[in-house]
Amino acid sequence: MLSLIGILQFAYNINTSEYEDVNLYDVLNVNKYATEKEITKSYKRLLIQNNRNRNPTERAKKVWRQTEFAHDILSNPSSRKLYDSFGNVILNHTNFSVFAYRSDIELAEIKKMYRGGQSPSFPGVVIFPVQFDLIDFMNGATKNIKIMRTVPCTCKKGGQRCPKCRKNPFQQMLVVEKLFLPKGASDKFRMYYPELVDSPIDRGCHEIIFVAYLREDGVFKRDGVHIRRNITISLPEILNGGNYTFENPDGEEISIPLDGVQHREERRIKGKGIPYFDDPKTRGDVIVTFFIDFPTKLDEEQKKIVRTNLPDDFGSYA
Repeated sequence: MLSLIGILQFAYNINTSEYEDVNLYDVLNVNKYATEKEITKSYKRLLIQNNRNRNPTERAKKVWRQTEFAHDILSNPSSRKLYDSFGNVILNHTNFSVFAYRSDIELAEIKKMYRGGQSPSFPGVVIFPVQFDLIDFMNGATKNIKIMRTVPCTCKKGGQRCPKCRKNPFQQMLVVEKLFLPKGASDKFRMYYPELVDSPIDRGCHEIIFVAYLREDGVFKRDGVHIRRNITISLPEILNGGNYTFENPDGEEISIPLDGVQHREERRIKGKGIPYFDDPKTRGDVIVTFFIDFPTKLDEEQKKIVRTNLPDDFGSYA
């Protein structure tokens, strides 16, 4: 197993000045709403135009790098989503560079373009999204990720090639890697694993970055280190008073007094939210917004409750 050498966030800067003022969609001559097919078609056209073997100038090499970079980001739905959300921040605030990871099908097509010649190497990384529940970000979590690697055949050196080698010098190997999400990690937290994907001998790509995405919860919503929840409660429940009790994502019961609760009022429970990443012993808050369900009609019992709780002096309603 390969070990984790670092857990990275979007806070480390690298020098990507070559791409700072570059719009990746403009590089590929497509608009922001282009389909995956349109992006691939435009890339292939530019690939032929900017073939660096035929145009070995520095400018041609720069255009080639930008074309490869743009296609790699925009052809992958995960990295395209990050780019659309953060723009060049994802390029300037990471400590990795993505240079043209390709699937086997795309590599075969590129080799055809070169008419049997040697295709260019494509060193880089793969962005791989992984979903986690809210409780995972609160308590930390470990997941087993299965990855299929392409590696050189492991037959003995110096001897004859094995039957597999004669057909293909590379083989598929299933790797199970433990992915650790630390307590208090931010949404889109990145975990960096080097040399985990394909052998650099076969394809340049041999690094992978897992991006932790928060799985949507139908009840709770993350707001930084805080947790928000909406609660709809009936008017009689408000008038009767008492407490409203619910279970936090970590299983802890939280009880909120209903006395004086107003429609759309927020109540904050200190220290019951998500731990701070740099100070796990300190937690954010749980913020509850109450919505009162006002009835259109009242039965006799409900009318009795209203009469009991509301003052007789109409001047009190001013």
